[in-house]
Amino acid sequence: MKDKLVKTGRKGIYYKARRFFLATLLFATLAATVTVTAVISVSGGALAQEEKTQQQVETSEEISEDNGSLLLY
Repeated sequence: MKDKLVKTGRKGIYYKARRFFLATLLFATLAATVTVTAVISVSGGALAQEEKTQQQVETSEEISEDNGSLLLY
């Protein structure tokens, strides 16, 4: 390590700070990835639930229309 410091003229604190910032950047990237994945998963589940509810409403409307026509005859 001393050879590297003498060769480049940098202090040891430079390498410690660089390692800290790289670790922070890696952590922030991982946190953003997890957050985006979770949001997409939750919104996808909400859309699926909404579509299921819409299909149930359409089915119940069809059933009620069929029952009404049978009662008229």
